[in-house]
Amino acid sequence: MKAIVRIGILKAIAFSVVIISCLVSCTACEPEDLNPSISISSPESVTGNSAVLVASLSPKSRTLSVNFEYFSNGIWQSVEAGSYSGNQIVIVKKTISNLNPGKSYQFRAEASEGSNFKVTSETKEFKTLDQSILNLKVVKIGLTTMSLTINLVPKFDNTKVQVDYTANGTTFTKVSNSSYSGQTAVDINFNLDNLVKNTDYQLKIKALNSSEAVLDTIIKTCAVTDYDGNPYHIVTIGNQVWLQENFTGTHFANGDPIPNITDQAQWEATTTPAYCWYNNDSKNGEVYGGLYNFYVASDSRGLIIGYHTPSLDEWTTLSDYLGGANVAGGKLKVSGSSGFNGIYSGVRQDISFNKTGFSDFGDGSAFWSTTNFMGMSNVAYCPSIDKTSALLQLHGASYYDDAYSIRLIKN
Repeated sequence: MKAIVRIGILKAIAFSVVIISCLVSCTACEPEDLNPSISISSPESVTGNSAVLVASLSPKSRTLSVNFEYFSNGIWQSVEAGSYSGNQIVIVKKTISNLNPGKSYQFRAEASEGSNFKVTSETKEFKTLDQSILNLKVVKIGLTTMSLTINLVPKFDNTKVQVDYTANGTTFTKVSNSSYSGQTAVDINFNLDNLVKNTDYQLKIKALNSSEAVLDTIIKTCAVTDYDGNPYHIVTIGNQVWLQENFTGTHFANGDPIPNITDQAQWEATTTPAYCWYNNDSKNGEVYGGLYNFYVASDSRGLIIGYHTPSLDEWTTLSDYLGGANVAGGKLKVSGSSGFNGIYSGVRQDISFNKTGFSDFGDGSAFWSTTNFMGMSNVAYCPSIDKTSALLQLHGASYYDDAYSIRLIKN
């Protein structure tokens, strides 16, 4: 009997193993899910007014129509993306446009087969870029022309730049030849011509897209140029008309050249007209003008036709009009109220003041007058301004061989 029981137990165990194996085998052989599916990814190429919506579709042998939906103006907008079939996963993309800059949008995707089947993805959110960025990078102003370099970060597709410029009630328009897209900054050049000298032009610079990016500014054409073509603005202060920039020419008004001397010893030894740039760097001259000895400032050939280097009396008249020497210096600075735009162009003097000869750049300026100091034959008055003071130092004086700025006044 024991043997029979043992055999019965073995048969029962064997039967159980067979049953479990079948169950496992049946589970492994369950039919594959035949239902299509769709999911979405983060949008691509998002700009200020457009985005590419992206979905991953598994058709599972059905022929499915795919739509993207995005939430805008309080309702779900639908755009058709096409029909797809087969057994492979398909990446579906669709560009949507006419969006608003800097706004968040919800979106989802839907795949359907008529009224027989429909599946909808999860919902995600994305944000369009903010409006385009415009900066006026470079302005070169002439008597009747302006050269503008406008720096643009489009953020929108197919963006052009438009410049409207208005004077005396008349508006003119120029538009860039090319269009730009993406988030990389580009420089766009405009040349405005046939302008009127000494005239304010109101400029409205616009990015031509839905971002409504606008840059407004006023630029005035110049009133006069020197022999080299360098342009200058003018400002009326009291009864005087002054140039608003330091003289920066390298020729006298008749075209005779002014020698450029870089060597300090040679500079100190010269008794004829000469000029230099601060630190002998011509780039400083582009903003601050040149530095000239007295022989240039007082030369009878003149520097700009119709203008001259002022006398001490003319500097004093300017000072009195602005309230006296104690406050006039502050009003003559770039930050002052007079429009004189005095900048701190530095000086060049004897090496006993500074071992290179150059000093005070960014801290002060001195300007030649044509009046000799107390009757001395080699010393002239040179009014000066200082960054730390409101004083116009009217009665400073210097030897003819020092190098200062020249600011001209109208005859």
